[in-house]
Amino acid sequence: MKGIKVFFGTLLCLAALALTAGLLAILLLFPSGKTLPRGERAYDLASQYDKNMQNRLLDAISGITAVKKTYWIPEDAPAAPVPDGDCFGRTEDPSMLQWILEKAQDVLEGQTLFFSPDVELLPGSQVNYYLDETILALTWKQEIDNMAITFAEVKVMDPSQFRRYLSGNEFASGKLMLTTEMSQAVNAVVACSGDYYGYRPDGSVVIGGKVMRNSLALPDTCYIDENGDMILRRREFFQSQEEAQAFVDQHHIRFSLAFGPILVRDGEVCPLYSYSIGEVNQNYARAGLGQLDRCHYLYVACNQEGNTQTTDIGRFAQLMKDCGCVQAYNLDGGQTATVVMKDQVINRVNYGSQRRISDIIYFATAKPGKE
Repeated sequence: MKGIKVFFGTLLCLAALALTAGLLAILLLFPSGKTLPRGERAYDLASQYDKNMQNRLLDAISGITAVKKTYWIPEDAPAAPVPDGDCFGRTEDPSMLQWILEKAQDVLEGQTLFFSPDVELLPGSQVNYYLDETILALTWKQEIDNMAITFAEVKVMDPSQFRRYLSGNEFASGKLMLTTEMSQAVNAVVACSGDYYGYRPDGSVVIGGKVMRNSLALPDTCYIDENGDMILRRREFFQSQEEAQAFVDQHHIRFSLAFGPILVRDGEVCPLYSYSIGEVNQNYARAGLGQLDRCHYLYVACNQEGNTQTTDIGRFAQLMKDCGCVQAYNLDGGQTATVVMKDQVINRVNYGSQRRISDIIYFATAKPGKE
């Protein structure tokens, strides 16, 4: 009996060593995907090295190595993993959420949230949240300088969790959908209206690293690169589709947003000028996307609620800077501006109902669903 135990013990040790060797080979060859050349990025490798398999290896050698599980979403995935319903929550008392800040330390990676448990909510509103090991998301409303502001703050572990979806799941499908419908289609944790590219022929459209439309009409464009960073370009026009694609390839761009103008660049309010869309000099419902830090974003919507007012673009830009955005870009406002969490509208949309639009940006969990 003792000999049998020794035999099986030796067999288990050898299996663990083999698994460790396989895992280390993967980690050494593909440590993070952040510095690989275009075409070999982390999210492009999913078909060759399944993250689930890697994480099962980690399960098998638990106790032998301290390497944590990592997850991403393949770039061509039609939808993200289904979020865990038990990870959603809500409260009318922000002070009760101190625990979530402590529990989210690994996801935050040492970063500081803009959200605070001391925030004073807009009367009658609440904080909605989601937390798993790949994403922290919070949405809430507050009144600032007589403006009703809806915030969606999201920190993800991997850039692939920040995504764009086009209605009909293809460029120029001609189909328009509600933000809630698109959110549900892609399993978003938080979804927000985008630039409504389908409404106008203006502005460049990049999807999945490919230039779908090159337009000279809009001077300010927001590009999202493979690191999840916002790259803001002003008056940078490409004379041809090929020239635009060369820029996208050089900067490893995943997708673009074309509305504008740029609100904040490198921590400073960007000088404003006459802009062809967005009624920049009028008080108007606004929507903007900001980046706070690595894979850390703040979507801001300003809609009228009660006796509050909307704002012009200059005041909106200053708000984005005051919130700590290092980069910020204006998106389609008015009735388009919509914030959705758990497939429910969070902000008060103009005229009381969602508009059917052509696209959203969204944030998703990368953790596979329960088997």
